[in-house]
Amino acid sequence: MPEILLPIGLITILAVLAVAIDCYVTGRKTDDSGTRSANSDRLSDLALFAPFLALFYTENFWTSLACTLSIILITATSQWFCHRKGWLNAPSELITLVPGSILLTVVIYFIFFHDGFAEATPHDLVEANDGEHTSWTGYWVSALYFICFLLAAVPKKSDATFLSLLLLIPAITILPFFTGHYFWFMLLGLLLLLISVHRGFKNLETGSGGALSAVGGYFYMLAAFASIAVYAILY
Repeated sequence: MPEILLPIGLITILAVLAVAIDCYVTGRKTDDSGTRSANSDRLSDLALFAPFLALFYTENFWTSLACTLSIILITATSQWFCHRKGWLNAPSELITLVPGSILLTVVIYFIFFHDGFAEATPHDLVEANDGEHTSWTGYWVSALYFICFLLAAVPKKSDATFLSLLLLIPAITILPFFTGHYFWFMLLGLLLLLISVHRGFKNLETGSGGALSAVGGYFYMLAAFASIAVYAILY
């Protein structure tokens, strides 16, 4: 029997009690006209963090992660039932947020508790240490970084700046895989992105600068998250 079952049972009881507290708070917020407050914040929504409990049981991580879903299901069912009875002012939103919580838990597991699929074997390490040589990888990666940065920073036309910035984003999230210092190059890429956006504010019209910042930030977050997720799985 998985060790996680006992804490899951205790947390489930606390989650159901939190739903009861939410019902009490909602009832207290009922105004004189009989309508309820539009505020839908709930203490029981903290059940969304239940998957993180599996990180304390990494020896059976996948089984533990699956077990934590019972906390969310029971909490969401309780919220749904209370909403149908009119005791809560909004339906449960836990189910729609569960994929993000699980994905973040899995990424943290792969980063801190899992040996990557592409981890070097002892045989590879012996071959790598047989002879000393200077790796040329860092040079061409740095050169591509610099070229992509120039393409994003130099143009003054809005169309060219948007296009060059979209070229910079995949470059600064993919090139770190070809270096021995992934996170340092990711940090360098973020700095280059911020400098490019800052130059865009100076060179472009007021409205275009704001759009550049919003679009660039959005695509960078997507690309960076995907890059870190892949790195976590491989290494």
